[in-house]
Amino acid sequence: MGLKTPRRESIFIPAVLTLSDFKIRTDSLLLQINLANTGIVVTHKEIAKKIFNLQEIMEWVTIPSLQFWIVCHADTQYNNRVIALKKFVSNWFEDDAYHGLP
Repeated sequence: MGLKTPRRESIFIPAVLTLSDFKIRTDSLLLQINLANTGIVVTHKEIAKKIFNLQEIMEWVTIPSLQFWIVCHADTQYNNRVIALKKFVSNWFEDDAYHGLP
């Protein structure tokens, strides 16, 4: 969503971007979607498909699919509660990785 530090390559670009060009920076996908009405948003393609008022730009850019990993500490991997939670979360994401989005 924004640059933390100016890139060295930007020196050679006529229109240089600086931190002041970015008003809000967030890693929250839902906030990014809400902010899309005020400019450009970077988000997952599957989320964007669910939002009817977003217009895709740069559709020629190939974006890899998003992988989800469920991990736990080795000491807890055989705990029945942890096993149940991992199974629930796995099923949840297998059905639809973006449950609860608009």
